Amino acid sequence: MPWPFTSTSSDDDRAARAARPYSSNQTRSTESSDSSRWPRLWPFTSKSSSNNENHSSKNATSSILSTITSQSPSSLQHSPQNFTFTPTQTGLLILLISTLSISTYRLRRYYFRHHPNASSLSPTFYSRRRSLPGLVTTVGDGDNFRLYHTPGGRLVGYQWLRARLRSENNVGYLRKWIWSSRKTEKRLKADETIHVRLAGVDAPELGHWGNPAQPGSKEALEWLKGFVLGRRVRVTALKPDQYNRVVGRVLIWRFPWVFGRKDVSLEMLKAGKAGIYEANTGVEFGGCEDQYRRAEEGAKRKGVGVWSKEMRGAETPREYKTRIKKEEEGGAAEKERGKEKVKQSGKMDTQRKKSGGLLNTLLSPFSSGGKR
Repeated sequence: MPWPFTSTSSDDDRAARAARPYSSNQTRSTESSDSSRWPRLWPFTSKSSSNNENHSSKNATSSILSTITSQSPSSLQHSPQNFTFTPTQTGLLILLISTLSISTYRLRRYYFRHHPNASSLSPTFYSRRRSLPGLVTTVGDGDNFRLYHTPGGRLVGYQWLRARLRSENNVGYLRKWIWSSRKTEKRLKADETIHVRLAGVDAPELGHWGNPAQPGSKEALEWLKGFVLGRRVRVTALKPDQYNRVVGRVLIWRFPWVFGRKDVSLEMLKAGKAGIYEANTGVEFGGCEDQYRRAEEGAKRKGVGVWSKEMRGAETPREYKTRIKKEEEGGAAEKERGKEKVKQSGKMDTQRKKSGGLLNTLLSPFSSGGKR
């Protein structure tokens, strides 16, 4: 007895097992080999009960196979393994895939496309008053700055996966794929950023190209640096100007972040660091002209910034630009007149030389004979 708790089968049980129908001799040999190969792990199970269980499972399997083979071809055609689309379903599937593809392309083109500079913006971009989210990298004057466009913002990986931007000493730096140690930061060039001009305001001018700086220009520059430099803003593009800058309404989020959306031009007017942009034509206010003019009047009443007593009577930015332009035009006219005088004097000298040379040629035989 191989196992102390295993009961031996009687002669009747052996005879019943021998009389059971088998599908083939191979099945009988397989069953006997399996029973002899695997030991019984449960001591109270008899050999006859295990054989009955095996036989019942085989009968169930054979019944399932016979049911499947007895099915007609039409029933097999609609089974999950041989499922086919109808023409209507195929058309709907093609329409769905096409719609998803076109929507993804348009979403990428109009909302998640990176614009390196103002030249990449199309006329429809301005006509639709599209917005440009990004980070302010440098501030060049009291009413303009440079922006690195970050479409999608943090949702598409800026500042944590795709690229990291920072501004230090009024210089912008970019590091692409910030998790890669092989990529290092580089200084952003002018053609990699968008030059933005604040809409509706005109700040005192700094000294450019040898011209003197206007009073209050440094204060306006420092105010704008402290307000937007190194921060994320959203620019609503209104139009391009003659210097290839994007004239736009600039919004920034400051504390409290949920309700702290501020218009940079409006805040600048309230602080008295700039005035309303005055021109005959082509002025853009982004629909906020009345609001801007009320803010300027409030700054005048308070006497802050460019409206203080110390700067009373000073030139406005428009008057300063007009005067500088006339001086430049007058200087250019003087230069042109000087060039004309130089040309005329050069021509007279050339004519004198030619006439003197001809006279010497005619008198040369007489001078040589006299010497002889």
